[in-house]
Amino acid sequence: KMAHIGDLDMIVHFEDRFVSDSGYQPQLVLFFAPETASVDDLTTNDNGFEPYFESTVVAWMREKIFCCMDHTWFTVKARSAVALDGTTTTPLMATSSGSIAQKMNAAGSLRLKRTAGVISGYFSFDNGGVSSSSGWTQIGSDLVLP
Repeated sequence: KMAHIGDLDMIVHFEDRFVSDSGYQPQLVLFFAPETASVDDLTTNDNGFEPYFESTVVAWMREKIFCCMDHTWFTVKARSAVALDGTTTTPLMATSSGSIAQKMNAAGSLRLKRTAGVISGYFSFDNGGVSSSSGWTQIGSDLVLP
């Protein structure tokens, strides 16, 4: 296997999403992993998300909805070479997030991009405008990889 060198643009469209009548709903997660990662490295339950999944991937994004609220939360994370105190250290995960007072419960799109070493995440309620980029809303700000 080989890692992809260059820019990446992953887009996922979904339709007819089932939303149960209680609690947080299953989340769609997009991610970029190093070529050394295996499926076993990435597979975990909710309790293992941060120590196993997050420690393996280079960047990831997700959306989160609750059954009974018209709201969607978005998170984008990427490896960072700078600790919170500004010192260079073992790579941590830098976070960019946002939310919107609209539930992504019927259809929509998520987009995770790596362009020139910069990670960015986007969402769209109209499949990204399909023929243009005008339908995409960026989640937070860009995250620079080390």
